[in-house]
Amino acid sequence: MEMISPLRPMTPTAAPETRGPAAPPARPPADPPAAERSTPSSVPPEMTGRKLAETVFGSRRENDLIAWRIETGSDGLGWPEVTGRGNLLVSDDQGLASIAPDGRIAWRHPREAWTHARPKSTSDGGCVWSPGNGGLVGLDPQGRPRWRWGEGLQMQTIQPTLGPDDTAYVCVRDEGWKLHAVGSDGQTRWSAPLDMHASSPPVVHPDGKVSVRVDLAEETLLATYGPQGQKLHQALIPGRVEGRPALAQDGSVWLGNDSGGLFRVSPEGQADQVFQARGGIRAMPRIEEDGRVYFGTMKGMVYCLEPDGTKAWEVDLKGMVESRIERMADGTLLVGTFEKVLHALTPEGQPKWQIPLPFAGGDALAVSNDGTVYAAGGRQVLALREGGIQADLGRGSSSSPDPAGSISSEGEDWVVIGDVKLPVRRA
Repeated sequence: MEMISPLRPMTPTAAPETRGPAAPPARPPADPPAAERSTPSSVPPEMTGRKLAETVFGSRRENDLIAWRIETGSDGLGWPEVTGRGNLLVSDDQGLASIAPDGRIAWRHPREAWTHARPKSTSDGGCVWSPGNGGLVGLDPQGRPRWRWGEGLQMQTIQPTLGPDDTAYVCVRDEGWKLHAVGSDGQTRWSAPLDMHASSPPVVHPDGKVSVRVDLAEETLLATYGPQGQKLHQALIPGRVEGRPALAQDGSVWLGNDSGGLFRVSPEGQADQVFQARGGIRAMPRIEEDGRVYFGTMKGMVYCLEPDGTKAWEVDLKGMVESRIERMADGTLLVGTFEKVLHALTPEGQPKWQIPLPFAGGDALAVSNDGTVYAAGGRQVLALREGGIQADLGRGSSSSPDPAGSISSEGEDWVVIGDVKLPVRRA
């Protein structure tokens, strides 16, 4: 395996660009002595506390959120995947990179031809990926190949789907369209013919069944196969479907069409429209254990539905939503829009904060078990977490900033918010 690394780590504690009249330095200067921490009376009252914090940072203090960022010298970066060991997998036009939680490049596996394939993590921290030769490669946690399958086949889906036993399910062009099940040893378990082209990763049910979205001219089929590849049933979804299907706890499959219809396909194969949204649905629905369904639309609407399909709430983000909504450890919902903005919402749809992103569209977000949120796209990878740079500087848990953004002291050209000293340019 050729070890190359076009990903260039930036200073992990470098502060990101911010909105407002001032930008924080790469490393905050030392805080002034405690005796000097007093608020001068010359500061106008309307510019103290949260008001000044928002003037400096915008609607969210970005240096408290971005833990690190790295950049790549190539385009095409995106589709992050977190492994069971906490590393981040991202692919670009150079290959596949594994990034440690601290932003260090752990390993890189080069591509063999152009590909926009997405990796899928295995249970032991390795992954399955298509390096561009038309087949799949299984990599161990150190990025070393352990098996290859199907070299030369035309991949139909940009990401395999893995079952509980790490069996990979993928749709390819192989003397017609076919669904293949590839074991964790790289051997074909079974194959099943498909009626037409399938462009979305399969959905694997806990009982071993597999559902595949098959695209017709003006309609879509959701075909379901048994654990040995036998076809069980298919459901017809009216209209054009571009988004990925999502599996619910009860075994039903949910997907939306370009006309804004959200459909539920029962485990028996019965398709019913449960909701009509404003704007086409190309985002994969997010279905929680309690049955609530979250999804966005191409007109910027974000919806939360109760398990029976009734609307719990909606919010207009005024930006196209094409990717699945992610959830932070504290329940915060993260929604990226095509307009290069990352929105944070409460579980009840209330806005919490928003930050600009250097890229737009696509499935750009991934959340690790420790609550770190990764955003990847364009030429950058960002790690987002509460505490951000302050956590990397060892200031996270014991002396976290005051949540109200209050000023503890300030001078002529600096201000201390929480325990971070920042420069300020005054009018």
